[in-house]
Amino acid sequence: MTVFRWIALAVLAVGCAVNPVPTPASGGAGGGAAAATDAGGFAAGVDAGATAGGGADTLAPAFDAVAAAPDAAAGETSVDDASDATTAGDSGASDGTAQADAATPSDAAGDVASAPDAAPPAQTLPPTEAKALAVWLASGAYQAWAAESKVHGSAGPHFGGVKTFVSDKLLASLTKGDAAHPVDAAAVKELYGSGTTVLGWSVMRKTQGGAGGATWWWYEDYGGKVYAAGQGASLCTGCHAPGKDYFLSQFPLQ
Repeated sequence: MTVFRWIALAVLAVGCAVNPVPTPASGGAGGGAAAATDAGGFAAGVDAGATAGGGADTLAPAFDAVAAAPDAAAGETSVDDASDATTAGDSGASDGTAQADAATPSDAAGDVASAPDAAPPAQTLPPTEAKALAVWLASGAYQAWAAESKVHGSAGPHFGGVKTFVSDKLLASLTKGDAAHPVDAAAVKELYGSGTTVLGWSVMRKTQGGAGGATWWWYEDYGGKVYAAGQGASLCTGCHAPGKDYFLSQFPLQ
């Protein structure tokens, strides 16, 4: 039943309450029929008006839409507010990210500044095997060691001019004045003869603890000939005995 039909019935009810429909007993049969006709006509008119205007059923959704509009408007305001809040949050997050990013370079700089210096590479030592030692000597690995400043005449039978290099362990031991040098202390002597070109090498490496010529591994070659290569080689120990634990070169290095 449509809204307008309900309104028509309500008007009819009010009219009946004010002017009751005459009953047959009161002699009003014709009046009742007229009232019914009037009510029917009014209802028909209402229906016709509703139909002509698109119908009360059509208007009702419109009224509902109007009634819902404030809610919708309120909802839109809430959504906008939420959107604004989200935007503000995003903005804050962006600002925070930017600040964090801006702080990164200084943090990195601090890390770089606080990083310890890299340790120098460990020294390689002369091998205690003749062929491997010849390759090692030819590579010049010992030339990074502490050394005498120039070639000078040898105080022993080393064919002429010499220049001595000492490893870190031997240098530290000589500096402290140790009576016996530590294991893996080593020295290399370049042999020049009478010229300025290296023609051979003399090598000593401590391989055992304690003191004495037998605690060293010895090697010497000159002009392509090997004169000594072995532990406690007597050719070398006989000359080096007066030295500080068999190291005979002058120290501090000249």
